[in-house]
Amino acid sequence: MQHLILRGSLISTEGMAELPNLTELDQTLKPLAIAAKQHPPGSLHRKQLLEQLIRTLIDSNQLARPRRNQFKNHYAEIYAEAKQQLFYHLCHRIDDYDPDKGEVLQWANYLLEKRFFIEASRWVLQSIPRGVQRLSIDDLEKQFNQAENPVTLEQIYPERMPLVSEQVVASIRVDPDGLFQKTHVMGKPSANFQFLALRIIEGYSWQETADQLGIPLATLNRFYHRCLVKFSDQIQTYILSQPIPNSNDDEN
Repeated sequence: MQHLILRGSLISTEGMAELPNLTELDQTLKPLAIAAKQHPPGSLHRKQLLEQLIRTLIDSNQLARPRRNQFKNHYAEIYAEAKQQLFYHLCHRIDDYDPDKGEVLQWANYLLEKRFFIEASRWVLQSIPRGVQRLSIDDLEKQFNQAENPVTLEQIYPERMPLVSEQVVASIRVDPDGLFQKTHVMGKPSANFQFLALRIIEGYSWQETADQLGIPLATLNRFYHRCLVKFSDQIQTYILSQPIPNSNDDEN
């Protein structure tokens, strides 16, 4: 017997005919996923259907929020990154969805909780500067492994895919709307989000960057992480606007 529990979806059935197994959200998402699978990768129709599917997921507010009581100072950033990875995966691997095995929301939340939140936690926590309290990667994995019914990433999805952080980096470099370069620490145009993000990505230390810009490390760090959350929608839009490569490309 399968159970699908949607947060905030408690409906009274008193005086009503028996409800169908599919919720209204499921009835919207499943046809979009099935229709997208019927169009070739990279086609306009497939892209439009996937954009509609992801927008529906976002607007539904039914995506899981794993470990919401942990990582209090960094949860918003971790969650934003995890969603970016999930949406990238849905766009590139929608053919993996099997409608006979469950609903789209079930599949998406499973991936979000068991894979992408873990990967996003690793990426975000590794970016925290020295001197800021954080969990080690070993501690992080230990916490997830101690959860009920632990599942390894290999069991969930054996093939590797490019980390969405690569797509995030591309969007920061391109800066299609010029927002990343225009957004800077007050009174310090050179300390803009684009410059800071690329410096960190290229391996420069936080302290070295703070010294170069003449800005306290804590101020720089807060600005950087606020920007990552603030620009989540712009980054997501950029990722979705990129051509979706044919899955056969990885084999060539």
